[in-house]
Amino acid sequence: MQRTLDHSATEQLRLDGLLSEEEMRRHPEKGHLLKCVGGPRKPVISLGEETALHRGDLLLLCSDGLWQAFTHEQITHYLEFRSLEEGVEEMLLAAETKMRADCDNLSAISLRWQEGITNNPPLQPLVRKETSQQVMWDDAKIKAAEDRLPRRKKPPTAEEKKESLEARIEELEEFIQQFEPKRRNP
Repeated sequence: MQRTLDHSATEQLRLDGLLSEEEMRRHPEKGHLLKCVGGPRKPVISLGEETALHRGDLLLLCSDGLWQAFTHEQITHYLEFRSLEEGVEEMLLAAETKMRADCDNLSAISLRWQEGITNNPPLQPLVRKETSQQVMWDDAKIKAAEDRLPRRKKPPTAEEKKESLEARIEELEEFIQQFEPKRRNP
């Protein structure tokens, strides 16, 4: 199991070797955020390492309320349900029941990767560890513009050019015939 890192005081203490995962759950500053969306300043966005996905891998996007309620093993248990949708629903209900008044916001979405591993090795090295919201928007605009560009086709062969020209001449002749006066037979 891999997870992204929170921008919280307790996560930083864990990274510095001062807290364990279990101690993070009980720490009085577990909800103290170092970076967040919606604050007075735009956050710097941290990027994790690229991870290859294999058929059957599970992705879970969830709020920190779920991490506070369960261990990695307990979360894995719910994700192993026959129906992923039912497992996530049961997990959220169990977290709310377990945490009661201490329950933080709870939200989660999960998917099971069905494709095989990519055939385009290697995974690209991570160039930037941190970026800004603006840089991500700019990169997305460039990618969208590139996707709208027409794809270059191979040049037509001489035979294809001839067939295309003949077809266009035929279309023009049919069009012109609409405007010519009808000829009478003598």
